Amino acid sequence: ELFEGGNWKLCIVFGLRAPSFSTRKPTSKTVEKPPLLEVLIMDENGMFTENVVVDLGQITTLWQDWKLENATKDGEVDFTEKLVQTLQSTHKQAQQSLRNNIFPIEKAMQALYNNRIANRSRPPTNHRYALTKKQIPRVASRFSDPSRLEELLRNLLKVGEDRMSRMVDSSMTADYLYPDFCQDGSVEQIERRIVSAEILTNDGVSGGRFKRRSCQFVSVEYDHVDSEVSGVRQVTLVNGGWISVDPSVKAGAEGRKFATLGVETSKNAVKKNSKNCISRAFTVADERIAHRLECLAMGDIWSNERNQEEDQHRLELDVREALTNMNLPLTPEGATSALIQIGRWSENQKNKGKRNHNNKAIEPWPPEVLEAARSLAQNESKRRVFLANHCSMT
Repeated sequence: ELFEGGNWKLCIVFGLRAPSFSTRKPTSKTVEKPPLLEVLIMDENGMFTENVVVDLGQITTLWQDWKLENATKDGEVDFTEKLVQTLQSTHKQAQQSLRNNIFPIEKAMQALYNNRIANRSRPPTNHRYALTKKQIPRVASRFSDPSRLEELLRNLLKVGEDRMSRMVDSSMTADYLYPDFCQDGSVEQIERRIVSAEILTNDGVSGGRFKRRSCQFVSVEYDHVDSEVSGVRQVTLVNGGWISVDPSVKAGAEGRKFATLGVETSKNAVKKNSKNCISRAFTVADERIAHRLECLAMGDIWSNERNQEEDQHRLELDVREALTNMNLPLTPEGATSALIQIGRWSENQKNKGKRNHNNKAIEPWPPEVLEAARSLAQNESKRRVFLANHCSMT
């Protein structure tokens, strides 16, 4: 899976090429320079038409867990042709499935994210001996290139291992998108993985749940002729994928993404000279933030007896990020303005330009309803803490 310009592309790796120092005598530093990959890349029409050279950082994930059905064994050329034909036809079927929109994408991706985050919150077993951050410099100092090894180990520690891993890939995503069984190595499995790769990439770019992590270079062994590098004998790398981000990072990204709705609405209103119009559909996260903004706008949570700064911190992170990026105050008036900007609320023409509290177009919630909501939120928070502690003990 090749990542380029915010999109993923399917490619076939058919060769390794030594980097630019192949024409001169290598030094101790250049011999560890990673090789380049010669790939056959698929274009927008789903055809393999272009041979390009890319570096390892452009590769997200290498597929290595499937085999081509009925592949000929007469030669490499026949195998490559068979592989190209299979991937091209399978890619068309995958695109048709995506156009039919038959997948529970949001539900599956959130379940995948929750699974990875839940695994990280569980305590390690007594039989798991993990490398700690303090041990990494001491271990790296025993090797010839300690700085590069230390960086590699820190990245691997961040990802995790075994059931504690935060890494996901298209193969794992397919298990959440497709509930039924699929035979290993079949063409159907390839189609599922193509669909999953596109969905995972789109979610990673715009959903805020996952962050791309490319393949990581570990070591390389070059062939030499008369002290010059003539080719690549073998290369070792760590396969990449997408890392599940922390919930706070996810909430912040969703809030910033929500803030762009106001900008898009303004641009559409100017272009069309009409009512507010959203250029993209609301996501589940957008709906959640809009609901929280409505709750804030409908009920004044500030009072003279309470600390306003403390109340601002009690707002959800995604709401704070959304209002901040929209240059609006963290107040009910700011929430009202945000809802008007995205077209969820309409401003009363009589009160337009009058933003004081006595000219609200909507009657706020009664105090007893607001108090009941606060009590419910506190009880829910206590319940979640209790369940989290109980699960960690078991």
